[in-house]
Order: sequence, then C-alpha cells, then structure tokens
Amino acid sequence: MRAVQVRCRWWLMVLLAAVAVGASGARAQEAAEGKRALIAQMLDLAGMKSQIGELGEIIASAAEQYQGRLSVSDRKRVTDLIAGAYAVEKVYPGIIRAFEKEYDPSYMTGAMNWLQSPLGRKMSALEVQAATQNSPEQIMGFNTEYRRLSEGRRAAIDRLANVLKAGDVLVNTVLITTTEMVMGMQAELPADKKINEQQMRAGAEGLRNQLRGRYQELARVSIAYTYRSLSDEELEQGTLFYTTEAGQWLNRVGNDALVEAMGQSAREVGKGLGVILRERRGVKS
Repeated sequence: MRAVQVRCRWWLMVLLAAVAVGASGARAQEAAEGKRALIAQMLDLAGMKSQIGELGEIIASAAEQYQGRLSVSDRKRVTDLIAGAYAVEKVYPGIIRAFEKEYDPSYMTGAMNWLQSPLGRKMSALEVQAATQNSPEQIMGFNTEYRRLSEGRRAAIDRLANVLKAGDVLVNTVLITTTEMVMGMQAELPADKKINEQQMRAGAEGLRNQLRGRYQELARVSIAYTYRSLSDEELEQGTLFYTTEAGQWLNRVGNDALVEAMGQSAREVGKGLGVILRERRGVKS
C-alpha cells in the first residue's frame, strides 16, 4: 500500500511540475504579448505605421524616371512589386521585432512619457503630416526658405539633426537600398552579367563620404520643413529628449530597424526587376 502511495505522490509531483511549467510558459507568453502590445502602442504614438505606409509610393514615384523603356504592363508589374515589398504589413513587424530584441523597461517608460507629452504628440503629428501630406519635392523645395532662417534657428535645427543622426540615416538608407536592389537583380541574371559583390559593396562604402555632406544638408532642410511651426524653445526641448538614454534608444533602434527593412524590401524588388529584365532578354532561368 505504501508503494502505491509513493508512486501516487511521485505522479502527483510530476503532474504539478508539468502544470507549473505550463503556467510558467503561459505567463512568459502573456508577458511577451504584453511587451509586443506596448511596443505597438509606442510606435503608434510615434506615427511609425503611417509613415511606413508612404514608403511604397515614394519609392515607386522615384522609380518612374527609370522605366522609360518598359512596356505599360511591365511598368505596372514594377509598381505592384514595389507596393508589395514596402507594404506596411511586411515592413512593420520587423520594426516591432527590433524593439522586442532590445527591449528595456526604463527606456520604454521614458519613450512613452515623451510620446504622450503635448510636445511629443505635436512633433509626431508633424512628422506624419510631412510624410503623408507633402511630397519629397515640396520638402526639398524648402531649401531657399531654410537658407533665409536666422542663425539661431539654423543652429537649433543643426543640434536636433546631429542628435538624430539624420544625415547618416539618409546615407545608410540610400546605400543599402541601392546595394540590396542590385544584389537582388543579380540573383536573376546570367553569370556574365553579374557584378562582383565584394567590389560593389566596397564601392558603395567609398561613396559614403561623398554622399554625407549632401545628405546632411538634405536632412537639415527636411527637419526645418517638418518642424517649421515649432518655436526654437520647442526644438530645443525635442533635442533634449533625444539626448536622454530613452531618446537615444528610441531613435537608434527605430532607425536601424527601418534601414534594415528598407534593405530587405529593396532586395525583393531587385529580384523582381531581375526577372523582368531576364524575360525581356529572353533568357531562361
């Protein structure tokens, strides 16, 4: 009888342990889901999804100037290809995963406090407005007005641009988009048409210093245009937040994730373009 009791207790312990493990796993899953929901809320406050939603249209518009020799049907294929590669549902999850990977409760709290503050909300709204209601041409057309700004105003813009590393983000985006798109195309081209990958990447890095000056200026013009309704004091308060650890975390993780996502989308577009080029040349895969 005692042996039976021992065995029963052993099985009971196993059962309790299994339940505990299951409960622990459920709690871990709930914690992960809660974290993901909080990150999504933070990105929503930052207007990230709305801004990402404009990527496909911007890229498609820029690509139109290179489609002169394509047929109407191929142009539509390119447009659809870009729209699919840069779709919100494809890009946005990667941004969330990046913040999950580098999640820090204290940074999250600081970022949420900022984004929920009156000025944080105001700056996010202006960023969304610039991304969704104004064309790149309109923003870059602000260059003349930018040069007329007072020295103090331009200094405030410079400080914010430097803290955000805005020029470097633009350069990184241009380089990774170009490089990955070409690499994607190469996967669909015959060997004699391919470029040496190592040489191409080295060449892209060689362009970095040449592009930096130009894109630093473009970044400043863009910031001046986007926040043109803010006072100098508000600009300084925004800069102050992005010098904090929470601000640096929000900016760095968001920028790095977006640049990486742009590269992945560019490679997908490149592969599609490679298929179109191969078909036009009558080359079999």
